Amino acid sequence: MAELSRAARRAARALELQSNDARALAARGAAKVPLGLPREAMADLNRALELQPNDARVFVVIGVAKVGVGLVRDAIEDV
Repeated sequence: MAELSRAARRAARALELQSNDARALAARGAAKVPLGLPREAMADLNRALELQPNDARVFVVIGVAKVGVGLVRDAIEDV
């Protein structure tokens, strides 16, 4: 878990420098899911998807985050 926290902090730092960095948003979102922060993860991932709408990796992580908040049917549709 320490590595995930570190990854989330590094992505947050990158976003301080460039707030519309889709890769940093996706990385921070992906790190937040296993940290038990699926709603926060979804916010980052949805923003990343707005910036890069064809990034399949983001769709997969959004699906995992949705499962984390009980939106299983929506998650299946996303993947």
